[in-house]
Amino acid sequence: MYGKEKIAPIESGKVGDTLGSYYIREKIGQGGMAEVYLANRSDGVHGADVALKIIHCTGNQDRLITRFHSERNILANLKHPNIAQLLDGGTTEQGLPYFVMEYIAGEPIDKYCRSHQLSFDEILAIFIKVCTAIEFAHQNLVIHRDIKPANIVVNAKGEPMLLDFGIAKVLQPTPPDNDTSTMLALTTDYASPEQILGANLTTATDVYSLGILLYELLCGVRPPRPQFRVSNSALNSVDSGDNLAPSKFLEIILKDGIPSRLDTNTLHEHRRKLKGDIDSILVKALENSPENRFVSVQDFSRDIDRHLRNLPVSANNNTFIYRTSRFIRRNRLTILLSVIASTLFFSGIGIQQYRVVSERDIAIQQRDKQQITKDFLLSLFESSHPEEFTGEQLTAKDIIDRGLAKIEHEFDSEPALKAEIMTTMGVDYR
Repeated sequence: MYGKEKIAPIESGKVGDTLGSYYIREKIGQGGMAEVYLANRSDGVHGADVALKIIHCTGNQDRLITRFHSERNILANLKHPNIAQLLDGGTTEQGLPYFVMEYIAGEPIDKYCRSHQLSFDEILAIFIKVCTAIEFAHQNLVIHRDIKPANIVVNAKGEPMLLDFGIAKVLQPTPPDNDTSTMLALTTDYASPEQILGANLTTATDVYSLGILLYELLCGVRPPRPQFRVSNSALNSVDSGDNLAPSKFLEIILKDGIPSRLDTNTLHEHRRKLKGDIDSILVKALENSPENRFVSVQDFSRDIDRHLRNLPVSANNNTFIYRTSRFIRRNRLTILLSVIASTLFFSGIGIQQYRVVSERDIAIQQRDKQQITKDFLLSLFESSHPEEFTGEQLTAKDIIDRGLAKIEHEFDSEPALKAEIMTTMGVDYR
């Protein structure tokens, strides 16, 4: 569930103990308010591994216990295929609350994406599933408030599972949460500006953290942002200004050799694919002002889904050229086939037209040849008429010889016509 990193030795009396119906086997995680152990039932009901979470005995214990009970109640009402399910709960002999969750064997989402070499679009697809789980929590009036790779484990089936609602807050119209333990528990690398400033929190808080998560998955590093100093009284101001588009940041990373968890080839590929829609989507999700972000996680994930389907996204300028480019990209095959079909159709018309014209020209040429042949023969015999010719009696051979001489003279530059006339005259033309 939380991975099996090496952790400092646990407190005595934990591993090997039986807590309620559960046998504690090993410590597998530690958060700002609790320790997590791998356990299994000791009463023989079922032998499946579970994650058992016990509260820390440090700090403001009464307040931490209250928050821990709140977490247990929240999880009991969040039943979703991408949220680790609450199975059981109870209290230790020392009066400390604990709850039992399904154990999720797998990798944190950032490590999973790298180890399985997920493509750009596959990262977006798995991120949408994370958004679905967060949106479900929001619909149940719960803000997660601690979204980070360690709290999203991808199981053996490739499904991301959302963990740890340890600082989740039921949405209520209450004053800002200035709970010191909450301030210390949040992960500032993924916290929204309003979290760090101790301002009112809304679902836009999770939108911001999801933006940082996706930025990191696609760039191999978190986005550049002001460094915040956490103190018990909360903190510095948040710088304003435009966020750096991830594709621009990758240009800087590649140019200046800034370390990234992604290899150079992947960075070049992601930089190209980030340009346009995803740049605009992430810049909007990471707006410093909550009012300028996506209204909901659902709107955030919907834009990503529309990008994957080559549909226009709300975060980008909705110009005619942009909409047209989206239409062409999502209908490439149809448009290509239409162009080919149109080309073949008009080519066919052209070929048919050419054939008709050619046949017409041939017919005209043949007709002209026949007319010329006819006229030639008539002129030949007319020139041999007794009234036109005086002297010896003309024989057929004389007429043909005169015709041959005339043919040689008049049709020397037109061999085809010359052959046509001679054939008609019945002469073997060589």
